[in-house]
Amino acid sequence: MTYNITMFQFDKFKKPGDNVHVILSREPTKLLRDIYFNKLEPQSLKRYFNNLSSVYIDSFNNITGNLVNLRIQNSTLFARYVNKLAAKKFFITWASPNVNPRNNVVTFYSSSSATTHTVTVPEGFYNTPTVIMNALVTALNTVTGASGLTFNHLINPLQPASSVLTASAGYYFTTTSLMAQKGQHLVGLPLDQVTTTSKIVGDIHLYYTQWIDIICNELTKHTKNPNSSNKYGNNGTLIRVYTNKILQNGTSELVEKYNHLNWINWNFSENISNIGFELRDQFNDQLYLPQHVIDNKSFTWGIEIATSTF
Repeated sequence: MTYNITMFQFDKFKKPGDNVHVILSREPTKLLRDIYFNKLEPQSLKRYFNNLSSVYIDSFNNITGNLVNLRIQNSTLFARYVNKLAAKKFFITWASPNVNPRNNVVTFYSSSSATTHTVTVPEGFYNTPTVIMNALVTALNTVTGASGLTFNHLINPLQPASSVLTASAGYYFTTTSLMAQKGQHLVGLPLDQVTTTSKIVGDIHLYYTQWIDIICNELTKHTKNPNSSNKYGNNGTLIRVYTNKILQNGTSELVEKYNHLNWINWNFSENISNIGFELRDQFNDQLYLPQHVIDNKSFTWGIEIATSTF
């Protein structure tokens, strides 16, 4: 409805929850220079009702796939008359150990044996530099008989996120191991390829992954700007959630609320009733979950997507 009112009657017609648009009629330029505001009357006010809704999706809704790569089916998840959408809320119960089969293999060269040796750090949640360095040294010393090396470490008191790793003879870490390639924000192995008896390990950030990308090709392929998700490096990325707020102890829950919605304009000609979501780590692999977590379904995540017809 349109009301012809004065500017000072504005609040009379506004109700909680209303979106109110003030539309000023065209006036001679000389009136705009007049200091008497009442000469700008009459004006008009048009009231629009807020036409927003939300779709909530979580890992319990999956009909096929697994907890990090699932498909959901409903009669109409997103109607064809929706013009834009935005991530409103995301939550995840963290269940991915920071040391896992994606990053726990270490290969080093020993000057004593004149060859390389490979060891594995046990999977688990390591929440301090001391704990993870103790586990690394224990793993390196499991091949002492073959490598001829005995390792020790000492956390740097001036830089607690680093450690001095010493050996009984010269060594270096190769660049081909999983911990070298995908563990640089976990431990930060030195990769100088120079044989020495002492090296600085660090910075020890304890991250398996620095972020999680939530991929949804069905939604992002209908955006009016198809390249909008390229800023994340993954086509199909709906949102990116950074993990720096998650404690690496296996019990943390991360909840992200987006008070300022980043609307995505989209355009499609039919209802969407079957939709897939995938969670990927910073290395573009599916988010790692231990088998017991998959079996017990003790990992959960969910996303609330706001939609608008405006």
